[in-house]
Amino acid sequence: MPYALLPPLLVRWTMVAVLFLSVGMPVVHAESGEPESFDALGEFLKSATPLEPALLAESTPTPTRTVAAPVQERRVALVMGNNAYQHVNRLDNAVGDARTMAREYRSLGFDVIEKLDVDLRGMKAAVREFVQRIANGGVGAFFFAGHGVQEGGNNYLLPVDIGALTDPAALSDEAIELNADIMARIGQSGAKFSLLVIDACRDNPFPRRAGRGVGGTRGLAMPGTPDGMVVVYSAGVGQQALDRLDKDDRDPNGLFTREFIREIRKPGLEVAEVVRNVRQRVRDQAAKVKHEQTPAIYIQADRFYLIPDAGSVTLQTTASLEESLWAALDPTRPCEYQVYLDQYPQGRFADLAKLRLQDCRSVKGAKQAPVAPDYSPVAAAPTLPTIPAPDDQETQFWNEVKASGAREYLEAYLKQYPKGKYGALARIELQKVEDRDKAQQASNGAENLQAAARQRQEAQRVEHLEWKRALDHSSGTFSGAAVRSYLDRHPAKIEELQAAARKGSADAQGDLARMYVNGWGLARNYTEGLKWARKAAEQGNAAGQNSLGYLYHLGHGVTKSDTAAVTWYRKAAEQGFAVAQYNLGVKYLHGDGVVKSDTEAVAWFRKAAEQGHARGQTALGQMYRKGDGVAKSDTEAVVWYRKAAEQGDAVAQTNLGWLYQNGDGVAKSDAEAVAWYRKAAEQGLAGAQTNLGTMYQNGKGVAKSDAEAVVWYRKAAEQGDANAIQHLKDFGVAR
Repeated sequence: MPYALLPPLLVRWTMVAVLFLSVGMPVVHAESGEPESFDALGEFLKSATPLEPALLAESTPTPTRTVAAPVQERRVALVMGNNAYQHVNRLDNAVGDARTMAREYRSLGFDVIEKLDVDLRGMKAAVREFVQRIANGGVGAFFFAGHGVQEGGNNYLLPVDIGALTDPAALSDEAIELNADIMARIGQSGAKFSLLVIDACRDNPFPRRAGRGVGGTRGLAMPGTPDGMVVVYSAGVGQQALDRLDKDDRDPNGLFTREFIREIRKPGLEVAEVVRNVRQRVRDQAAKVKHEQTPAIYIQADRFYLIPDAGSVTLQTTASLEESLWAALDPTRPCEYQVYLDQYPQGRFADLAKLRLQDCRSVKGAKQAPVAPDYSPVAAAPTLPTIPAPDDQETQFWNEVKASGAREYLEAYLKQYPKGKYGALARIELQKVEDRDKAQQASNGAENLQAAARQRQEAQRVEHLEWKRALDHSSGTFSGAAVRSYLDRHPAKIEELQAAARKGSADAQGDLARMYVNGWGLARNYTEGLKWARKAAEQGNAAGQNSLGYLYHLGHGVTKSDTAAVTWYRKAAEQGFAVAQYNLGVKYLHGDGVVKSDTEAVAWFRKAAEQGHARGQTALGQMYRKGDGVAKSDTEAVVWYRKAAEQGDAVAQTNLGWLYQNGDGVAKSDAEAVAWYRKAAEQGLAGAQTNLGTMYQNGKGVAKSDAEAVVWYRKAAEQGDANAIQHLKDFGVAR
């Protein structure tokens, strides 16, 4: 038998044994011919996993608009977010914040380098690419979310493969030094403007030991900011950045990120004004929850707009054309600089262009051709720049072309003005479009593969959750129906579990133990159940520990020992395993292997019940009903019986029906009593079938019908129910 026969809690001379799914369930009779209430608890010894909290659906992304960058401006953003730290505390929101920021920067016209859960090598490569792409007049935006520490006045951004360091000197080898590795390199690159946002003001992740540890006080140190740069920290020195305002805060982003994106979407705000607004909003929101968080900002740049005022028009001078051409050149393609020298042989950047060309000649094979060799050079810029007249159709056309950035517009311009004054820029932009298209095609292929992988992972996650819920339901209701139903839909599951268990998976071993012990999808086999239960239990798996406790309770494959059963139940219960909490409560209730204590029994039943374990809810209801270990309360009994009954627990349904019939803790209603008796009876609970028969016999809550009464008495009698057998005899009807 999978369950123990336990002594009754209440005994009257008319008590009979009612078989409930192989559990000895003593019952208490009401007056002759009346339904009966299950007033004793059978020990529920199947394994069940605590119900997992519901997963929050991802918030619907806010629709974004794409803002065209000012004409001729090259914008590049590097966005990094690290959650999956391997040797220090993992984070929850960093990757989500990074994804949000990447989306926002794209909408602002930035080419985004997005890196998530990056190791040291990947972070260094990303920084190197970023600095190269914003060199010589580009606009850069840098965002990092993850762990960061300050040591010796230096700020370090931590990659996911950082070790659990104890020596401060190791930081320079295993982390990115913000000031030297990023800020200084950006400052030396010749970038026009750069905005750095560091959301790394979290607690020091490194272990503290005697003496000097790694990382100073909470937060990062004040940086020395190069010219042309704005630096923002999500929290000030010594402060902690909030991920959530309170436990009910469902925003997928941390406090700083959500306020930052709110501000950068506003047109006509200069960056300094944006970051000051962010600081004020974050400070005010944090103060509402009695937390101190004031973002630190450092401004060493002239006025700059992420989104200029709508309708503003910029007319380009000849000198600005030269600057625009220079800014459009890609430092990673040194041969492009020949284009600049062809157009401006005596230009402001001629000497630097010649130096860049030396890199071109050193390229292996020295065969990289200039991007646009097929156009005629134009004269050098005059000494005094001139502003094109408003009726300059070519300039007006070019401004529209450049604003669109589309291939067809660029091709249309070159067709109409094959030797136009913007020809060089048009060819460079066209080449960039082609490069982006190729990169996008490659990226799309990679993204498709990644999307397919994510879909597989999500399907596996959903399937695993469905499986665990099937186990939970079966263990909580004394029925393996949910497991059998799952296995009918996933016939390969058993083989998958067996393969994983052989490879050492404690989770699979624990599941197999439950199935063998309870006969769910596999023939009951205590020897196999013991083997897998012990393997899982020794790895600390709660399901295995609970199954092993049950086998000690039965004495199958091991010497029967209630003390050992209690030991293993307790190990699983202390991990939050609901069915073990229930089983431990039953042991305290009966004093088996432990000193009898109704108070302890109630405490463990409550833990199981609050996790949604149906039999724990039924047990807690029964303790309230009887006033054992808790103040007697039929009202509370109804509450817990109803929770279990709504999950399909037949005993709770029967007892709830009894309370409705007698008006205990609830308004009297024979109709409600009949409804709950019927639910339990249709599940095959003999006592409920007998009770339903008496309701038909007496015409309570249902039209009187001796024929229907006999039908239900016969069903119960076939299970050996003594009351039902007696009723049939009274009717003169054979079983």
